[in-house]
Amino acid sequence: MESVLRSCFLFMLLAGLFTGTVVVCRHTKNLHDAITASRDIYYLPPSGWIRFFCAGYNEAAADLIWTKAVIYFSETSESYHRRSRAEKKKPATSDTVSYVETAIDLDPRFLKAYLYGAQFILFHQGLITEASVRKAIAVVERGTREFPDNGQLLFDLGFLHYWDLYNVLNNKEDKQAARRRGAHLIQKSS
Repeated sequence: MESVLRSCFLFMLLAGLFTGTVVVCRHTKNLHDAITASRDIYYLPPSGWIRFFCAGYNEAAADLIWTKAVIYFSETSESYHRRSRAEKKKPATSDTVSYVETAIDLDPRFLKAYLYGAQFILFHQGLITEASVRKAIAVVERGTREFPDNGQLLFDLGFLHYWDLYNVLNNKEDKQAARRRGAHLIQKSS
């Protein structure tokens, strides 16, 4: 009888240890997933704060943020293209827009930020949406206000209207207006 009690006690002890191990492993995995997910979140303070804390070195801060934008674009594009078709979803371009706009806010004469920033926004993770086209257009329009005689910016703006905006619009009149505006801007760029 004593051996049966001892066996029951050992069985209960082993069952308790096994259950505790399973619970701890699941909790540890959840913590690990939460920590690795937080690494994918990019934090960028408002450009006014960066301007204040960079103590007059606005162009240097813009260069650093631009470098981060390039890294962010390449990292998110690479991870997106490695996913299977079922895992792909429409991306949020807000991080890309935030990096590009902050770099431009800090250094409005940063021509490459207008030219390539619009492309980063447009081609972020390979999915072109009407929202991403309109955000890219806004960046290039801002560049044309800063550099009114730059033919490359005018051509890019015209092409965004003529091709990209045209292809994401559904309304026939809006499509025709986009084509007309794009053709006018491309002609003006030459």
